Amino acid sequence: MLGTSQQLAAEKQANAIVSTLPMQLMKAILTFGFQLNAKQQYSQVGGPDPANLNQLGQAVNEYAQQAAMEYQLLDSMNPTVLEMVMPPHDWFGQSVTGTRILYDNPDTIYRMMGVNSTSTYVITGKFAPGQMPAETTFSVLTGLGGTTAAVLNAKDMQINPDGTFTVTVSSRPAVQGETNHLQIPTNTTLIVARNTLSDWNAQSPMSLSIQRVGGPPDSLFAQIGGFAIP
Repeated sequence: MLGTSQQLAAEKQANAIVSTLPMQLMKAILTFGFQLNAKQQYSQVGGPDPANLNQLGQAVNEYAQQAAMEYQLLDSMNPTVLEMVMPPHDWFGQSVTGTRILYDNPDTIYRMMGVNSTSTYVITGKFAPGQMPAETTFSVLTGLGGTTAAVLNAKDMQINPDGTFTVTVSSRPAVQGETNHLQIPTNTTLIVARNTLSDWNAQSPMSLSIQRVGGPPDSLFAQIGGFAIP
C-alpha cells in the first residue's frame, strides 16, 4: 500500500542522486549555511550546543534526500504518488535516508503528487475495510512556498461502500453537487494527501494512484513550466 513499485524506484533513484558529486557539494554548502545561521540566532548563549550540532549531519542528509525525491515528484506531465516527510527506514531490501525537512509527525502519512493547471487528473484510492483514518485530506499547494489554496476532506467526499473513491483535478470549478473535485489555480505545484491515524492497530492508510487524463502534450517546454502557452 505504501511500498509501491513507484515509491521504491524513486527512493533508489534518490539514493543515487544524493551520492553524486554536485549533491555532496551542495550538502557541504547547506551544512555551512545551517551552522552560520545557528551561530547568529543563538549568539547570546554562545551558539548552538553540542547535542544539536551532532544532529546537523542527519538533518542535512534528510534535506538532500527530500530534494532528490522532489526532483522526481515534480514531473506533472507524468505524475506519480510518492510518500514524503518520512523517517529513515529499511524495507523491501532497501535502506533509505529520511526526508523529514520540517518536523516529526509520526501519526500522519504524507503523499504528494505533482500537478499543473493546464492538465486534468484523476486520483483513485481505496480505504481498507474497517475503521477509516482519523483524518484524511487532499490539499492543493501553490508557488515555491507551498501556500495552501484548497483542501478536500474525506468527510465531505463521496466514498463507495467498498471504500473506493475517485477525485478529479483540473482548473475548472466544481459543478453543483460535485463533491470529489479539486480546482487548481495556475501556480499549483502539488497535491498533498494526508492520512492521520489515531489507532495504528485499527486504522490503515488508503491506497492511492494518480493519472493524467488531459492537457498539452509532454515536451521539454512543458517540463520547464511553459504550460499555458500552446
